Amino acid sequence: MYFYLLLIKVSLQEIIDDCAIYKQGLVLSMYYHTECTYCMEYEKVLKILANESEMKDMLKIQKVNCGVCDCGPSSIKGFPTTILRNNGTEIGRTVAMMDLKKLKSFILKKSGKENAGHKLTNEEDSTSSKEELHAKTIKIVPGSSDNIYPIRYDQDMKPICVPICVSRTCN
Repeated sequence: MYFYLLLIKVSLQEIIDDCAIYKQGLVLSMYYHTECTYCMEYEKVLKILANESEMKDMLKIQKVNCGVCDCGPSSIKGFPTTILRNNGTEIGRTVAMMDLKKLKSFILKKSGKENAGHKLTNEEDSTSSKEELHAKTIKIVPGSSDNIYPIRYDQDMKPICVPICVSRTCN
């Protein structure tokens, strides 16, 4: 029984929850804030990605809580922000939630491994459909227009807000 539990522990990749920028190998960092609804959904995608055999040997996955860490040096403008680094050098960045298929494609394309024999599997995406995601309730700041959402709160618990495009088709 103990051996079986040890085998399960060894087969799962750990998601690092740390403020430091890792400078060894390929690292996918997800910058988030605890008040961000999309970040909570995106974390589920990262957990699935962390345990896929084709990815867990390729990269480390890191979560950075910008409510605790100083995210200024990484120039974080919104949440969730995903940064892909190779040996500490940024090779890709996106500020949006991605489903599993898009996240894998982003990693393979930006790391240059897209044409190196790595193929995306046809597994079902781990997140809800776009319509379901947009239908979820997001806390809107009182007295603001419908497209202003809090991305984090300052020291006095006043929301720091940015306009977002709910349809994700902003021009």
